[in-house]
Amino acid sequence: MKKSQLRRFLVILTMLYCIGVFGYAFYYTLYQSPQKRLTPAETQSPFKSQNIVRSEIIPPLLKDVKAPDFTLTSLQNQPVQLARFQHKKWVLIEFFASWCPHCQRTVPYLQQLQQKIPDKLQILAINAGDNPKKPSTAKTFQNEFKISYTILDHPSSPLLEAYHLKAFPTMYLIDPSGRIAWGHLGELSPETTQKLLAKINSSH
Repeated sequence: MKKSQLRRFLVILTMLYCIGVFGYAFYYTLYQSPQKRLTPAETQSPFKSQNIVRSEIIPPLLKDVKAPDFTLTSLQNQPVQLARFQHKKWVLIEFFASWCPHCQRTVPYLQQLQQKIPDKLQILAINAGDNPKKPSTAKTFQNEFKISYTILDHPSSPLLEAYHLKAFPTMYLIDPSGRIAWGHLGELSPETTQKLLAKINSSH
């Protein structure tokens, strides 16, 4: 084979290889990629999305038991203790992560609950999804979603274990006696929000 023919053969072979690589990349991106396609709103958000399994759950070890007490710092740098609300209000605890899309979509429902029955309910949203070695994202999350309910930061590992935290968001409704009355794993829905309102309003 002459040099000119060999050179032409190598050029054609290289072109076919490049076409094959680009073709596979296009096919994989279009049909096989496991990555979630983001909506425009999620693309603009500074927080990364992650899919979490959604279901209602209340761990058997926590059902109808006294809620583990804790004291955490609010974004206003004030200590907030769970026990101080006992015999005064219901408390809805939410363990959330700023990058979790289900947590983001739950914000309006939490706002609705807090605004409708502020005299009966206190929401304590605990920022539990940050890397302890990096700055907290809680304040940015509060500003991004215009949150008016209380956000607490820097929960300890023992606290997360005490509440059996497995995924975000995880919520617990604490009755005025301090016992866990309800638990939920996943984002809130209009139906679930109405059930919570009815449950709290029906209490005396």
